[in-house]
Amino acid sequence: MNLSNLKFFACDNNELIAAPSFQPLVPKFQLRAFSASNCTPKQLKAGFPNFLQSQHDLMFVDLSHNKFVGEPFLSWLFENNRKLNRLYLRDTSFRGPLQLPQHPTPTLQTVDMSGNNIHGQIARNICSIFPSLKNFMMANNSLTGCIPPCFGNISSLAYLDLSNNHMSCELLEHNLPTSLWFLKLSNNNFKGRLPLSVLNMTDLHYLFLDGNIFAGQVSGTFSLASSFMWFDISNNLLSGMLPRGIGNSSISLQGIDLCRNHFEGTIPIEYFNSSGLEFLDLSENNLSGSLPLGFHASDLRYVHLYRNQLSGPLAYDFYNLSSLVTLDLGDNNLTGPIPNWIDSLSELSIFVLKSNQFNGKLPHQLCLLRKLSILDLSENNFSGLLPSCLSNFNFTASDEKTWVNTFTMTEDDGIRKDIFGNVAFYLDIRSLLPEISVKISVELTSKKNFYTYEGGNLRYLSALDLSCNRFTGEIPTEWGKSSGIYSLNLSQNNLTGLIPSSFSNLKHIESLDLSHNNLNGRIPAQLVELNFLSVFNVSYNNLSGRTPEMKYQFATINESSYKGNSLLCGPPLQNSCDKTESPSVRVPNNSNGDDGLIDMDSFYASFGVCYIIVVLTFEAVLCINPYWRHRWFYFIEECIDTCYCFLAINFRKLSRFRSAFNFNNVMSLGGNLAKLFRFEGDRTINSGWHRFPTCHNFFRKEIIRKVLANPRWLGFGSESGSKRFGGLGSCPDQRGLGQCPDLRWLGFGTWLDPRGLRIGACPDPGWLGDGSISEPKGVGSVSRPKLVGVWVLRCPDPRGLGPSVYEPKGVGGWIRVWTQRSWGCGPLAAGPKGFGSFRVLI
Repeated sequence: MNLSNLKFFACDNNELIAAPSFQPLVPKFQLRAFSASNCTPKQLKAGFPNFLQSQHDLMFVDLSHNKFVGEPFLSWLFENNRKLNRLYLRDTSFRGPLQLPQHPTPTLQTVDMSGNNIHGQIARNICSIFPSLKNFMMANNSLTGCIPPCFGNISSLAYLDLSNNHMSCELLEHNLPTSLWFLKLSNNNFKGRLPLSVLNMTDLHYLFLDGNIFAGQVSGTFSLASSFMWFDISNNLLSGMLPRGIGNSSISLQGIDLCRNHFEGTIPIEYFNSSGLEFLDLSENNLSGSLPLGFHASDLRYVHLYRNQLSGPLAYDFYNLSSLVTLDLGDNNLTGPIPNWIDSLSELSIFVLKSNQFNGKLPHQLCLLRKLSILDLSENNFSGLLPSCLSNFNFTASDEKTWVNTFTMTEDDGIRKDIFGNVAFYLDIRSLLPEISVKISVELTSKKNFYTYEGGNLRYLSALDLSCNRFTGEIPTEWGKSSGIYSLNLSQNNLTGLIPSSFSNLKHIESLDLSHNNLNGRIPAQLVELNFLSVFNVSYNNLSGRTPEMKYQFATINESSYKGNSLLCGPPLQNSCDKTESPSVRVPNNSNGDDGLIDMDSFYASFGVCYIIVVLTFEAVLCINPYWRHRWFYFIEECIDTCYCFLAINFRKLSRFRSAFNFNNVMSLGGNLAKLFRFEGDRTINSGWHRFPTCHNFFRKEIIRKVLANPRWLGFGSESGSKRFGGLGSCPDQRGLGQCPDLRWLGFGTWLDPRGLRIGACPDPGWLGDGSISEPKGVGSVSRPKLVGVWVLRCPDPRGLGPSVYEPKGVGGWIRVWTQRSWGCGPLAAGPKGFGSFRVLI
């Protein structure tokens, strides 16, 4: 194939492969244009294409965005191609100093070698080597020194970009030509006072002097040339009042950036009255006063006034900014509520009011901002419930919130005719200068840290920060519908209730902070499905139960994310759920966002229905089954008898019984005792017993309790006592206890003498002690209040019932006798006569 007539070769956006066999070949063609940009996604092992050394007619060379092996700048490319007009070597890994050719290249207009590792100073003779230089771009290198003074004499120089280097000197006015329309010296170390002559260049459209060390006070009256479209002197050490002339409505400014300086005073209204102004950044200064009133800058799209000392409410004049995309008023002293007209800002995508003194409830109109993707209201005094309608935010990607309108500038197309002459076809030679764009930056607390997001990082970022306020109530379950959100911070409020299980639908969330609230219940187990979650914080709440399973992203969550919840258990916490798992409200496992809250109306209704069903079922059973019906009526009758008996005895007949028998006057069991127990003749009581058998047993127990409370009826200490019973056994009376009593009158059904218990002979009263009792008067003289029981005998125990236990057959139960110091067991406890006290339980 004959390629001798080949003039133009373009292979952009392909993948070059090093071919050593091709290197020694000398091509027969002489190119005028060679374009191979963005052809090495992987770094080549070969160097710069050597075949270009044999080319002598090149006018256009574009090898930008390739990763050749770093080597010194190739000065031979200028030496061999005296007609070279444009050279694009942006981001090609060149290193070393900028080596200029020995002979001039008079036709060279554009040199773009940004994004390399070229260091050293720019040669002072560059103007004589490139006398026709129009566009000189050496950004993002390691250049030092200062701008060559000869640049001020190149009348053709229009585009100069030396940003992001290490150049350091005072910027002298005569070093810059008046023909410049784009000047960018950002992020260097230029110092001294701001050259005001630069501000009066009539052809200058874009001025970027940000990120230097310019200092001193700026005159409050200086103005910009009418040609200015962008003015950026941010991040310096400038002070004084804001110059009012900058906002003159006669100029066509699109952007003003004065942030990160030391300007003070109020904001001139002229800054908001420029008809074409789209971008205004006055943040991080010492500005005070209220927001301007009465402005009409309807084209404003980006307003950043954060970190000043502004006060007062949000001005009503913002109502007219329907094109506003970002509004950042954070870190000021602004007050008042969010106005109800906020929904007029229909294009708003970033809204930041953090660290102010705003208060009140969040208006419903806030939910109408459908394009909102970042809302930061943290560190204010907002209160009330969290609006469920905040889930209406789309939280979708947007380019408008990342960059200010990019300005793409093209060079003239005269080169096409020079290269191709009358060639009758169109070739897209991209002789374009780099896009001029300004990154939007937003400071946001996310992932437990403070980050600044800017440019492309903001495109997909979506965040909601309501932390450090006074919000109350529960977290709306509807917020689980905001699947596009990346960061949610509700910490340090007064929120209560459960963590919505619907949060498991937040598939893109990376940071979830619910700490320092009053949330309770369990942590939804479904949250382990959040595959992108890297920060999860629920510390200092009232949560309980088991922590989410340590898998997927939760495997990286440490103990600090759960601290301050004493009822939580499970890894990574130290307390295990196997020991005790505290009861807590159970979180329902559903995907509809229903958090198991009880509807009390439904609860009462369902309870009433269930009660009626139970009653009707019970009545139906009684009607169908006669046996259970009879048992039920018998039970009711028993209850009625018992109640009647209790009332009859205690309030009517018991008074008569007490008057007939006075325990204090009974010294023997003569007529009074007979009077007490011969009440069978009382027709009232007798008829009551036959009618209500329950009363009979009740009355009998009452008599026994009263009699046992006074043991002197046994006649302790006297022989007469044994003669009043009748049927007394033949037990000896060695200590004055009297004969064995006949207790048949108590109605137990059997004789309660020792022989009736079948335990042998009548117990010897001597068993009551071990011979150490030395009481002259016997036990009968012991004061009555200290003896509560009467059967305090320690007889042999053939049945194994215990030394102080008897089994009265008529009672059907046990009679147990407890003593603090039982007889015959050593010294007795303190008592009036040395015998202690006793109790009898029946």
